[in-house]
Amino acid sequence: MSRFARVASAALVLAVLAGCGGAKREPAVASAPAASPMVRDAKTLERLPKGTIPLDEKWPGGSVKATGYVCDGDPVGPYLVTWPSGAKRAEGTYLYGGVRDGQWSTWAENGRQVSQGGYQRGLEHGLWSYWHDDGTLAARGAFFRAVKEGEWTAWHAKGGLATRGVYLAGQPTGRWQSWTDDGHEASVMTHNLRQ
Repeated sequence: MSRFARVASAALVLAVLAGCGGAKREPAVASAPAASPMVRDAKTLERLPKGTIPLDEKWPGGSVKATGYVCDGDPVGPYLVTWPSGAKRAEGTYLYGGVRDGQWSTWAENGRQVSQGGYQRGLEHGLWSYWHDDGTLAARGAFFRAVKEGEWTAWHAKGGLATRGVYLAGQPTGRWQSWTDDGHEASVMTHNLRQ
């Protein structure tokens, strides 16, 4: 386990042991787990800070808007947000304090996936993928603590390559290629890192 992972784990353990603090804020609507599209269990609640309560927030029409857990007014643990139609909008996990962590996915109202990737203590981290409105892959690449790192590739909506290149510490470096939406090479650039 890396030093960062040990520190993050220790912080989460302290939050769990300390529990939710001072001012209690009630969720919009608290209801039984059976009414929720997200499965809840006692084991999940036991791992969250003391004082954490289930949350089911409703849209004006009565469908579930958000379901998960809250502590001190912020989301914590597994969390699901839906569109008014009931389709998933976003799903992932929060650390104490409403900080995104782990894998997250987002969807358009029509049900097509928009993005998927990881967070590490609130920062984009690891491989991310993005999709066009029609469901075709739009872009893929990695982040290291919210900074683009490594090869990134983007595609046109019709599926052909749009750009490809490498980031180093968030800066384009080396050879970058781009193509027109009909597949013809549009440009080749070489980026040098500034000293």
